[in-house]
Amino acid sequence: QTEAQNGTNALPLLFTNTTPHSQTIYVRIVNNATGCTNEIGTLTLIVEDRARATGPQNFATCDNYGDPYDGIGKVDLTQYAAAILNGQDPATFVLSYFTNPTDLANDTNALTLVQAQNYVTPAPSSAGVNPVLSTIYVKVTNTNNIYLPKCTDFTTINIKIERYPNPIIQTNNGYNYICVDYLTKKVVRPLTLDSQVTGDYTYVWYVKEGTAVPQVIPGATGATYTIENGD
Repeated sequence: QTEAQNGTNALPLLFTNTTPHSQTIYVRIVNNATGCTNEIGTLTLIVEDRARATGPQNFATCDNYGDPYDGIGKVDLTQYAAAILNGQDPATFVLSYFTNPTDLANDTNALTLVQAQNYVTPAPSSAGVNPVLSTIYVKVTNTNNIYLPKCTDFTTINIKIERYPNPIIQTNNGYNYICVDYLTKKVVRPLTLDSQVTGDYTYVWYVKEGTAVPQVIPGATGATYTIENGD
């Protein structure tokens, strides 16, 4: 205060507080034309503890919820609370979950605890999308802060739902049998079986005769299998 009254040792424009949490700054205003000064004013700097959100967090699973081919999954978002808080006290640092960045920015439509524990991902925008990706936006708030707005930090939970492959075997000619010359056993009309599955998959084809245990067909590792042997 004395320095402010005497106009000495003015603080730099970019000032870092030297007293933790709360520090009083004294303000002196000088009229450049007259040299007159104001009565000394005060400004209190309040520095509160920040919140930290560790992430992003990632969740990936096969489509184990409902229809295994629709790309919709169920996730307990709260399982990532400890990782996001990363040592911060959950009684003080509170998590909020949002399904879109607009709600996050406006602090509206946060999921309830029950909704977060039983979150069902949205349906994919296209029937052919795989894997199905979605994002949850997470806010961490320090509830011990005195002044508004309270200190917050943000991260995401990135969700990936992998549909199960759904092979529907079809033939290339509409028939489910081949034609074989009885004497030579030469196939005169072969048959190609198509799994109707595209993507990066590993394929194993089996053959079953009567009630016998299905046997792996050696070398049949593609999305299609062509029958060219009458044996």
